[in-house]
Amino acid sequence: MNVFDVKKRAFVKNIVLAKGSAKTGNGTGSESLTVTPDGKRMLVADNANNDIRVIDTATDTEVSSFALTDRAPSNVKRSRLVKLMFSPDGKHLVATTYASGQAWVIDAANYAKQSMVSIAKGPQGIAFAPDNKTALVTSQDSGLLTRIDLATGKADGVFDGGTGIEVLAYY
Repeated sequence: MNVFDVKKRAFVKNIVLAKGSAKTGNGTGSESLTVTPDGKRMLVADNANNDIRVIDTATDTEVSSFALTDRAPSNVKRSRLVKLMFSPDGKHLVATTYASGQAWVIDAANYAKQSMVSIAKGPQGIAFAPDNKTALVTSQDSGLLTRIDLATGKADGVFDGGTGIEVLAYY
């Protein structure tokens, strides 16, 4: 993974992910990334090793990693299309994997505290309600929106969202 310095307009560092991330076929490597609300850490989905890497943004070094619990197996030679997003209040991280039809509500203060949520095939986008109590996940393949209660980490509604929905946002 490369670090780009916007002021210098140049790549300044290559971060080697600790477990190797060796290219094993088409669609491997890092995928989604998100920055913690305080900007001190960046989370990167490592497709090759099937986990999430935590990068310190001050030193551009990996400081830890964690796996998504109860994750369905998927082919390492294909992209898992992981998406990561923090809630606006910074209390929750939501992760989705397109290949498995799963989502996770993760405690942003303790990544080991995870609730896995089965959702419709092909999850893509994540949006948080302004009250920080609900997340919506789009499922492109099925055209469904799944509403997740962040306090319980459970799906509490499914709605028709139309064909091919990938992204949504509150504004």
